[in-house]
Amino acid sequence: MSTFFVNDGGSAVINVGGFNPPSQELVTQGIVVPPIITNPVFGDAYFDSTELINSLSVPQVLLGTSGNDILTGMGGNDTFQGLKGNDLLQGQGGDDILFGGQGNDTLLAGEGNDQLSGDQGQDLLTGNSGSDIFILPVSAAANNMNTVDMITDFIVGEDKIGLTEGLNQNNINLISTVISGSSGTLISVINSNQFLGFVANVDPGGLTNQFITIN
Repeated sequence: MSTFFVNDGGSAVINVGGFNPPSQELVTQGIVVPPIITNPVFGDAYFDSTELINSLSVPQVLLGTSGNDILTGMGGNDTFQGLKGNDLLQGQGGDDILFGGQGNDTLLAGEGNDQLSGDQGQDLLTGNSGSDIFILPVSAAANNMNTVDMITDFIVGEDKIGLTEGLNQNNINLISTVISGSSGTLISVINSNQFLGFVANVDPGGLTNQFITIN
């Protein structure tokens, strides 16, 4: 498992992975440099298991690997893609986009108005402060209510839940239940066995008019 950081005040593109032993790829200020990048300014000769990532003047996109990664931003408007593995994505400050990908991921958005989507697997979504959007895609729906994504800190009137494929509140069921010891609301597609997610500590009435449709 590897840990990667992006400093505030700039931007970076990171394609990260676990190296055991360390890979001999080129590194620019702590960033693994793909062959298409020319004239790198070298930081380390090797990529360490825990590496400080400084910012470059390119888009802030943090990419995971097929392993279990930890990706951490530090204040910019970053985009995180965990890809495969059971990943930990930590947005910190800024208006971030966190996309878990495959695996059972943990998404911690931090400050800012963030968008979180666990995608495949049983994911844990925490928005923290700001007006956040928790996206529950139909393509990632579970067929078992005990394996759905869990939204841990939904704030009624501030956060929103994003539905995909044209769904809106008229197309879903809101069911009061208990999952993993937490009471809350299970969201499912009406007349189907598709479970979209679970909102902890909010009853079905509290989720009225809290949904938006994501194109």
